[in-house]
Amino acid sequence: MTAEDALLDELATRVAAHAGIWIAANQRWLLGSRVEARAAALGLSGPARYIQRVLDGDAAELERLVELLRVGETRFYRHPRQLQAIRRIALPELRAACEKERRPLRVWSAACATGEEAYTLALLLRQGDVERFEILATDLSEVALTHARAARYAELRCRDVPARLADAAFSHDGSEREVRPEYRAGVRFSRLNLVRDPFPQEMDLVLCRNVLLYFDTAVRARVLERLFSSVRQGGYVALGYADRVGEVEGLEAIRTPDGLLFRRTGIPSVRPPPMAPAPRPDLAAPRVPREAAPRAARPSLRGELSGESGRRAAHDALSVAMREDALLDLREVRFADDLVARELVRANEALAQQGRTLRIVATEPGVLHFLRRHQIVPPAVLVTGPKDRVTP
Repeated sequence: MTAEDALLDELATRVAAHAGIWIAANQRWLLGSRVEARAAALGLSGPARYIQRVLDGDAAELERLVELLRVGETRFYRHPRQLQAIRRIALPELRAACEKERRPLRVWSAACATGEEAYTLALLLRQGDVERFEILATDLSEVALTHARAARYAELRCRDVPARLADAAFSHDGSEREVRPEYRAGVRFSRLNLVRDPFPQEMDLVLCRNVLLYFDTAVRARVLERLFSSVRQGGYVALGYADRVGEVEGLEAIRTPDGLLFRRTGIPSVRPPPMAPAPRPDLAAPRVPREAAPRAARPSLRGELSGESGRRAAHDALSVAMREDALLDLREVRFADDLVARELVRANEALAQQGRTLRIVATEPGVLHFLRRHQIVPPAVLVTGPKDRVTP
């Protein structure tokens, strides 16, 4: 390991401690590309100087780096089946409790990004005949929160809003839609770091979706326990499909055809899965001499890629491709979701900082449409060739 690699490891640890975003070893190319970009922007002599600056306590620059690393993928009515489960199962019970106690229904949208989830909840509550509600929407990024408060969104972000609600909820402003004032009322945005800041308490419903998967095991367990503790007895928590929970006391997991919800029934206690023991030296697999190791196959993805498993597969393949000739084979992919698209976009950005271009082998019409819809191609370049071989 070089001195610069050691510094990068230390920086990854600092980022995780500050924001919970864990950059695994096979993702360090992403961190490295962001470091190189910031070093160049600041006119520093190299990445090592920049890393040392952050490690020495430049809080503002640490925030900028986290902003570059965060994932803000969201849209209105994302994961509609889970929203249907909330409306069908949680809302009637919560609405009755609030009416009995003569108080507003309190909702927390944690890691709200640019606000689409918070405004979706406002629409959902109105659909569920909830007359009084308070929605607190929080995120680590001030950039995202500024966008959220403006409440202006591209048409593409609003495409999943039910047609019967779209005209009532939005006004048109050129190529954008703006959330009408009556649907913005009751929604409040605030900055909150899930790793370091106090959580709101006595909430009726908490949504924290597709965020925990970026935390390491220990941080995820701590954040989960605090999330579950932030809802009142009988309150509900909705997590992302790829967010792993593990063993939790004080919760009831409600599994429905529409989605999974958690209902607080006691004092939450999360038990993280045990770490795998390190292999004993005498049982470790023999090391293959470098000169005897077979040449690795060309990086490729195949099958249906979605959720955390799809994201990790994309990360692994891209990390290999970027170390070599930046060529990725997608000819055997049948489906890929937004998380996979985000990894490809990030690879494009990282390679652009190095003056390189991602080359993609793809022939299926659906995959080609996916690449163009997510603006992966261009800047990535399509490479064509026979099914059994590719000409670099």
